[in-house]
Amino acid sequence: MKILLLNWRDLKNPDAGGAELYVHRLFTDLAEKGYDIDWFCSSFKNCNIKESYDGINFIRRGTRVSVVFYAFFHYLFNKYDFVVEAYNGVPWGTPIYVRKKKMGIFFHRLGDVYIKELGSIVGGFSKFFEDNLMKLIYKRMKFVTISESSKKGMIEIGLKEKNISIINPGVDLAMFKRGRKTIIPTICSVGRLNEYKSIDHLIKAMPLILKKVKNASLLIAGRGYKEKELKDLVNSLGLQNNIKFLGFISNESLSRLYNGSWVLVNTSMKEGWGLTAIDAAASGTAIINADSPGLRETVLDNENGFLYKYGNIEELSEKIIKILTDSELRKKFEKKGIEFGKQFDWNRINEKFFNLINNFINN
Repeated sequence: MKILLLNWRDLKNPDAGGAELYVHRLFTDLAEKGYDIDWFCSSFKNCNIKESYDGINFIRRGTRVSVVFYAFFHYLFNKYDFVVEAYNGVPWGTPIYVRKKKMGIFFHRLGDVYIKELGSIVGGFSKFFEDNLMKLIYKRMKFVTISESSKKGMIEIGLKEKNISIINPGVDLAMFKRGRKTIIPTICSVGRLNEYKSIDHLIKAMPLILKKVKNASLLIAGRGYKEKELKDLVNSLGLQNNIKFLGFISNESLSRLYNGSWVLVNTSMKEGWGLTAIDAAASGTAIINADSPGLRETVLDNENGFLYKYGNIEELSEKIIKILTDSELRKKFEKKGIEFGKQFDWNRINEKFFNLINNFINN
């Protein structure tokens, strides 16, 4: 069985994130089970056009947008038994030209994120496509999505509920596990430094936090186009001694960051899923998530962390202070988080996906 996977980045792309990790884990497992997989994706600086690793053949052509056209011609001149389109903002349009069996992976409805990230013109057009044309082109497509929030968003734009299955992202329990906490009260944030991630909210909360927890430290891991602006904000608030930007970090360093921190904070306006929250919970770290789509599913409010109203900096600071200053509460959250993380073991997730895609292919 030869599968063509269309996903606009692969894991070696410098801009790869949680979506790429999710797809990589699912399809490397399929490769181990005997499927022949070509992963078609966009190129990046100094990349190999063709490369094989982790049992998958990677083909890299074009940019985030033009890769869609390269993929069309690649499909025309090659033979595949099954096609998987991973939709993450830019549609590949496979229902238009793929007549063989196919399925989609839909991470989350972007909606207003388009406008926040791309501006009113380009973002407005993209939002219009998602809200009005997706249901026409993809109305018969069977999809996998990553959360109840994402499924709800898909139904809202007119995709059929009966065609949507949920496969949550998993956690590597061998990598993310309890470790020794730092002596200094440490807050961490992990993710792309993009507009919709709203990291500035967390930075603006720090002066309020420092009034109560004078030695608190914030570690920000990730990179993105907002990095300079965020660093300028730190400087303007005089927080250079309390906030450190780590840039991109390896999985090993990420594991140490999670299990050493006292609390992980996610401030995004919208996510498909809170992968960082699950990884941190499994590492024995308390979680604070904005009460946003996707994120609200990856913390048990008042059990292994807190939810707060997106954009409410005062509430965010109060809940961080509560975790940093109440050791008994923190220990409770840490213990419950480890239990919560176990249900997302990648071994279980991979088996569920394997059974689902076999059903798609064989029926």
